[in-house]
Amino acid sequence: MVPYLAERDEVVTLPYFFGKPKIGDVIVFKHIVPPFIFCKRIKKIINDEIWVEGENKKESIDSRKFGFVKRKNIIGKVIIKL
Repeated sequence: MVPYLAERDEVVTLPYFFGKPKIGDVIVFKHIVPPFIFCKRIKKIINDEIWVEGENKKESIDSRKFGFVKRKNIIGKVIIKL
């Protein structure tokens, strides 16, 4: 599978004002692990915790390394890449 985004790609996001995150969404979120802002795909949702994974499984820093992400840390859903 070809990754949806490459490093340094720019995206436009839309906050989840009316909808809820769902499996398959690509989201931008804050985390305490550097580089602090991540863009990953949602793989699992349990209550207000989101499991995210990158498409490059060998290199990705994602929930397999830092665990679940709190919904409150989501900046928005990627709606378009520039």
